[in-house]
Amino acid sequence: MRMRGDLRGTSARFRVQLDKPSPATIYSDPISRIGMEVKRHDSKARLIVNDVDENPRQRTPVAQWNTAEERQADRGDEEQHASLAIKPGDRIKAVNELNSATLMLSELQEAAKPEEPRPVNLEVSRDISNVLAPSPPKPKASASVPALIPEGGPSSMSRPPKPPRSPARGDRGRSVTESGWRASSRSKDLPSVQLPGMPMQWDAGMDLQLRSRNASPGPSLAAKRRAVSVGSFERQVTRSSSQGALSSAGFHALRS
Repeated sequence: MRMRGDLRGTSARFRVQLDKPSPATIYSDPISRIGMEVKRHDSKARLIVNDVDENPRQRTPVAQWNTAEERQADRGDEEQHASLAIKPGDRIKAVNELNSATLMLSELQEAAKPEEPRPVNLEVSRDISNVLAPSPPKPKASASVPALIPEGGPSSMSRPPKPPRSPARGDRGRSVTESGWRASSRSKDLPSVQLPGMPMQWDAGMDLQLRSRNASPGPSLAAKRRAVSVGSFERQVTRSSSQGALSSAGFHALRS
């Protein structure tokens, strides 16, 4: 689970109260009189404990603190407590409530002066390898950016042309009526024609009007003329043929 990222190592934070350093302790480095060596961290906001005094005979504040913590942590076979002893690698996050690296170094040097030593309060943090804590929640994935609309708006997007609209039945009938009306109006201007063998006059615009009103084509003008020009001779031939009594001699008699 740690490799997968569900758990991660945690850190412990505790406070340390160091007594005043002894005036009899002499070191070249003033901070070493407290019983530890420190250096700046890469973050420039912390101090790292580089080394500590492990000899209680030196009577340094750090050595005395560590000895007391070890005794309190191991009280017997069935009773053990966590040790708050200062160890190399610990991070000093604050010295007398000051959390800047430069101010913490200055405060340690002032507390270690032989002329006027002072007690020191430290805030220490340490990584714990055998204790795991849940990893912080991962940031949520940002929503997908919607598609941008063109500057001209939705109306500027190209659309296929609409197909031609077929005329409805009412429109078709209306168009036929209008065409017949136009033909009748034009027929008023055309001259009337007198056909031979017809007792009545034939209007030239009548044929156009009949064609526009009737869906099926009517007989042609030549057929009408032939039907009108039928004389008495043809009527007699038709009547005799229907009775079945017409012979070749009778046909010649009718012709003469």
